[in-house]
Amino acid sequence: MASEIRLEVAVPCPLRNLFSYKASADLGVEPGCWVEVPFGRRRVTGLVLAQVDPAGDTNPAFELKEIFAKAEQLRPLDTATLELIQWSIRYYHVAPWDIVSNMVPLSLLQRQPGGEKFWVASTGFSPDLLSRARRRRELLLWMQAREAVSDSQISAAGFSPTLRRELVKQGLVSEATAAPGFAPQKQLPSTHLPQLTREQHEAVDAVALGREQVYLLQGPTGSGKTEVYMAVAKAAIAAGRQVLLLVPEIGLTPQMEKRIRQSLPARIATYHSEASDADRRDIWQAFGDGNIDLVIGTRSAIFLPAPRLGLIVLDEEQDVSYKQQEGWRYHARHIAALRARQCQAPLVLGSATPSLESLFHLERGRYIPLQLTQRHGQGAMPIWQIEPLSPQSKSLLSQASLEAIEMALQGGNQVMVFINRRGFAPAYECQACRWVANCPNCSCRLTAHLQHHQLLCHQCQFARPIPNRCDQCHSQRLQMLGAGTERLENFLQQRFAAWPALRVDRDSTRQRGKRQQLMEQAAQGQAGILVGTQMLAKGHHFPGVTLVVVLGIDQGLLSADPWAMEQTAQLCIQVAGRAGRGKLAGRAILETGLPEHPVLLQLTSAGYQATARELLRQRRTGHLPPFSYWALLRVEHQDFRTCEQVLQQVVDALQASRSPEVSLLGPMPCLLERRGDRYRYQLLIQSSLRSRLHEVTDKALQLLEQFGAKRRLRWSVDVDPLGMD
Repeated sequence: MASEIRLEVAVPCPLRNLFSYKASADLGVEPGCWVEVPFGRRRVTGLVLAQVDPAGDTNPAFELKEIFAKAEQLRPLDTATLELIQWSIRYYHVAPWDIVSNMVPLSLLQRQPGGEKFWVASTGFSPDLLSRARRRRELLLWMQAREAVSDSQISAAGFSPTLRRELVKQGLVSEATAAPGFAPQKQLPSTHLPQLTREQHEAVDAVALGREQVYLLQGPTGSGKTEVYMAVAKAAIAAGRQVLLLVPEIGLTPQMEKRIRQSLPARIATYHSEASDADRRDIWQAFGDGNIDLVIGTRSAIFLPAPRLGLIVLDEEQDVSYKQQEGWRYHARHIAALRARQCQAPLVLGSATPSLESLFHLERGRYIPLQLTQRHGQGAMPIWQIEPLSPQSKSLLSQASLEAIEMALQGGNQVMVFINRRGFAPAYECQACRWVANCPNCSCRLTAHLQHHQLLCHQCQFARPIPNRCDQCHSQRLQMLGAGTERLENFLQQRFAAWPALRVDRDSTRQRGKRQQLMEQAAQGQAGILVGTQMLAKGHHFPGVTLVVVLGIDQGLLSADPWAMEQTAQLCIQVAGRAGRGKLAGRAILETGLPEHPVLLQLTSAGYQATARELLRQRRTGHLPPFSYWALLRVEHQDFRTCEQVLQQVVDALQASRSPEVSLLGPMPCLLERRGDRYRYQLLIQSSLRSRLHEVTDKALQLLEQFGAKRRLRWSVDVDPLGMD
């Protein structure tokens, strides 16, 4: 009779513990396997994370449930992925299934629908035959570059299946004889890599493949960091290794993919949340099989399995988009460092404005510096100009900015106006009684969106029509205060009617494929004026832009959030870096009500490096990260007293056994105290020792689960936070 084994399994539930099951040794189940198990009254698919010695069972009288079956259709996870999951459970203190569901496309665990048809495009017809049918021509070109695609993949790429049906009628597309596995896009004719400068050659030569090391590649915007990435990636692929190249936002993947395809003869794929479930599943499997050489993706791509991983690159490593803000709050940079250690591969972090954490590690010799000092080609760094805002001015832009915009446009150049605030106006106020339209569910104002004639909450998405009368005194003396991208676009289009304006923000890019379309229009110079949020700020190359006007950064300079100053400085440099990337010099005008602010003065006169050194000095003095370690416990409830009481109980229980290396701050309201009709409070755990931080955090969560179990309390934990939201 076969002996029994005991296994620890992660199952789909929000609890922070693994569940023990027994199985016959003949079943062939081991860590990394997927299994069908009973959980309550359900039969669920779980992941085996560990095998446990039955002799260590502290409760032998407890009868374990038995595993139903091994899920043979699902590929087991490799040892490296299992180690990553187990490390993440310990480090981030979240439910195991939160980690598993982020690492693995859940479509892998679902039964695949049968009968889906695949389509192939004929290569015997020229797309020029569709010169009057632009969208059909674009779809044909897209399909000709791929082996076979389904209607779901066509829709995910932004094309209507109706367009496919029209191409079938014309004989330009036909049904595939068999459904393919994932095939990376056919390799386009490759050109040689761009000629590298001496500095770029030195950076490429410094990266040692086959060895675990973190490199920090610093260089001003437009200095050619991407060329360094491509050259190192080419060497890694030539050595038979795979490459992960991460960018912070989905909008940056098309241009990165285009540049790499034009230079590298490799099998390439892109991986991000806007790809279809089928594409993500197929790329996950194909990269894990070694059938893809290079993946370009956003933060979730860092979890892709790769048997021959030889290089990881994080472009714009300072970007907060690499930090997950809901559920499992991991940072892709931390995961990348662990993966690089696992496979003995270099990790290249690139940025014009490195994070203070990366500069901290650089100072201590943990990172190797790679330096680019000048812009690639003939481009020069933009000249800064601080323009004080006048409280009496009723214009959205200063006279100096308007004159500079007109001069640039008349010279045949493009202008970018940046404000990190979408909508028409951030406040709607009664001039009679000073009533302000606030969100009924959140501690924030409603933003006016004139295009849809509604007031919208950007936190919970509550919306209402714009009222004609004040809710409080019924006066009609209502006024929209402040400006967002929509208002700026309207103003600039009226003020400079001869030059078309183009707005790029979350509202204008909701339609699938619209973001890429707008970026292409901007890069091709089809608009004289570009108005947008941080979607425009990083990574994009607009050679026609010679002037950038930056608005609305004062809030970041005045914020109580410890990370706000760093992020504001980085954003200013990134936005200004869009100017002067062509042959003409660039100029950046910063409009502010704080023209004497020391950070602004240092940033515009001495640059980001000097500013970062000063911010690091302040962090050291204040014992803030990275000079200490933090974890934030956040709770949410419809009654603020419940939030306070439960967190206070946790604090009281921790104080009795707290070590001197740990300090507790709270309970205190979050900066946004109420969101989605729930109050939000937090407890900050701070320590000079990371081991003590994790010890106390784990104890605090146990107490939180105990005290909040029957009070319908929501809670979360954020280790190494990047904001006090």
